Order: sequence, then C-alpha cells, then structure tokens
Amino acid sequence: MVSLFAQPLDLKVSTGAARPGLIDVRIAETPEDRDAIFRLRFELLDGRPPVNSPMIATNGRMVDPEDAGSILLGAFDRNGRAIASIRLRALDYEITSRRLPSVIAGFGRRMSASGERSSTSSDLMLGPAADRHVQVRLVAAMFEAARVRAWAYDVCLVRADEIALRRRLGYQELGVQVADGEAGHDDLTLMSLTYPAPPETPSRRWFRRS
Repeated sequence: MVSLFAQPLDLKVSTGAARPGLIDVRIAETPEDRDAIFRLRFELLDGRPPVNSPMIATNGRMVDPEDAGSILLGAFDRNGRAIASIRLRALDYEITSRRLPSVIAGFGRRMSASGERSSTSSDLMLGPAADRHVQVRLVAAMFEAARVRAWAYDVCLVRADEIALRRRLGYQELGVQVADGEAGHDDLTLMSLTYPAPPETPSRRWFRRS
C-alpha cells in the first residue's frame, strides 16, 4: 500500500522540475476530485472501513461524514485519478465541534491559549504510485495550506503500522499513547509535524515532545 524509506523527506528536493506534468497536488474542491479520493480510499482499504471509523463504503467509494468541512488534499495523475490524499481540519474547530480524545483536545486548548492555531490530519492514503516525489509534493501542499491558514503544527493519532510512514513525512512522536478502544488493537500514538514558521515570525517554543 505504501513505500517506506529509511531517510526522512528532504523538502529541498524540487517539487516541480523532476517530472513536470505527471501529477498535480491540489485541494479537492470539485466533485470529480473528491470522488477520485473516495475511490482511492475504497481501493486501498479493500472496501472495508477501518475499525472505529465512521467511513461508509458505497458504490466503489469510501466516504466519511467528517469529509464535510474538511480540507482534502490529493495528488492526481494526468487522468484525474487520485494516487495519494490526506484530510486536514482546523484543530480548534475540532475541539468545539466534536468529542476528541482528551490528549488532543488538551494540546489544542494549550496551543489556542498561546495564540497559535493548528491542524489535525487523518486518513492518509498513499497508493502504489505515491513514490518519494509524490510524498514530497503532498507535504509541501500541507505546508502551503498551513501558511494560508496560519497553522503552527499538525497533530494526529496513528496506529502502530503508520508510525514509520508518518516519521518519513517529518512527524515526531510526542511520547503519548491513547487507548484504541477496540479489543486486540494496539494503542494509538500521538504525533506532530511542525509547519515552517512564516518569515519574521518568532521561533515557536511551546510545543515540545514530552
């Protein structure tokens, strides 16, 4: 489903000149783009919603009620087929709109109190064609989305089999685990990604690993 590499992503790698025209990374705003992401999910999940997920499989698509109001970033090939995607939501919105694990809600409230806004990501999907180049492009698109929205960090809860991939994309564990809530499943690990600070912005010192 994904390719893992020993070395972390180097975002200095060119994101436009290596293979121009083969892929486009963008926010899925059209029904066609969103449909392509739903089809990618269905394909990679073999039509089975993840445990404890509100996703619904229907007509070759995997949709989620939480997609509404979310930013869906996708990497698309020249035929409009999605080959990678990730969902982003404003963390402060998440805190007020639904019940979050207390560990994430607590981080979010502390960040809000310090004047910083952040995102929370989920549903990271990388198809077989999502190689290093595509992964760099996807993270660069996250950085751009964060810049526009003045987000400082991204935080997420991930399963054990996703930790290596998130590290690959630049995430770090925060030393916190949350019970999965499903018997026989590993605990979830809290991870964060620091977005690049805008020019002339003082260094952010609040968010540290425990």
